[in-house]
Amino acid sequence: MNTYLYAMKTAFLFFPVIAFLIMLPYIISQYKKYGSILISKSILLYSFILYLVVIYFLVILPLPPIEEVKNYTNNFVQLKPFYTFTHIEAYTSFQFAAISTYGILLKNSYFYQFLYNIFITVPFGIYLRYYFKCSFKKTLLYSFLLSLFFELTQLSGLYGIYPRPYRIFDVDDLITNTFGGVLGYVITPLFSFFLPTRNQMDEKAYRKGENVSFLRRMVAFGIDLICFLFLLLILHFCMRPYFKNSLFLLLPFTLLLYYVLLPILYKGVTIGRYLVNIRLVSNTLQDVKWYQYLIREFFFFWIYIFGLPIIKKVYAKDLHPFINLFCILLGCLQIGIIFISIVQTISKNKKFYLYERMSHTKYISTIAVPIKEE
Repeated sequence: MNTYLYAMKTAFLFFPVIAFLIMLPYIISQYKKYGSILISKSILLYSFILYLVVIYFLVILPLPPIEEVKNYTNNFVQLKPFYTFTHIEAYTSFQFAAISTYGILLKNSYFYQFLYNIFITVPFGIYLRYYFKCSFKKTLLYSFLLSLFFELTQLSGLYGIYPRPYRIFDVDDLITNTFGGVLGYVITPLFSFFLPTRNQMDEKAYRKGENVSFLRRMVAFGIDLICFLFLLLILHFCMRPYFKNSLFLLLPFTLLLYYVLLPILYKGVTIGRYLVNIRLVSNTLQDVKWYQYLIREFFFFWIYIFGLPIIKKVYAKDLHPFINLFCILLGCLQIGIIFISIVQTISKNKKFYLYERMSHTKYISTIAVPIKEE
């Protein structure tokens, strides 16, 4: 029992790291397919990942000392099916053909290990049928492959870390783990009866994805910002031999290239917007004009990115009292606009942001909602 608790504690310690690593790919995939992130689906998926992490650590832990494993001399492969019962028959009065002796199994640790290997993959079969909508054949195959992965992990000495396997490769484990996945598939209706179906969750996600949420916009902006900086660095390294201040000179050019020219060519779509399925259009749902892009991006980057640093730098030069006063007033105005934008976001105000009002543009979702078959 202490071994199992240790493995589970270790899994819970590693889970936040794994969850963080897959968070961005998961968010992008959900926005790309559905245009939204449904909390219920996210909980189910992350619980599935947590389950996989837990059973993985249950398989590999506890880890013995490497020096101890070097001295192992026992066999590390067991290829006889149902050897568990053969072993029990050899050392107890249990007889497979005599039902009256079955009570002995309840007192045997090998039998409980046999049952444990079944039940450990029952949730796997449930997840496959309920969340991933896998067929019986796919569930059977994936359950077998999962068990094979665990057995090969043990056979490889934890991918070569150990000089030899520290746990046995057992064909019984392949059989019981696969059966457990199939059993989970069979009993799934008992659990899914109380839960919304996957189709219902997908339909809700599609409906929600028809609107462009703030988080969706931020994900697109974050991806675009990374792409923009990557492009800027490439141009900088290419032009650095010819211009001393190439980075400063290339900044406005790269902004125009990525945030104006690219959307013009691809009808309001950038790399980030493409990945989350949104598009920039005019308020009349027409293609955005080139000057609207210029107005939008100027106000956006001035207000939220470059404005305050530039104002601060000009004010620090102490050029003239009137210029200093103008900088103070302009800075206060910009801070006020940023504050209003924050309030709009928190309150989920449907009114457009200033840069959208000035350019008469907005985001729309490009999610293609599947048509129900009659």
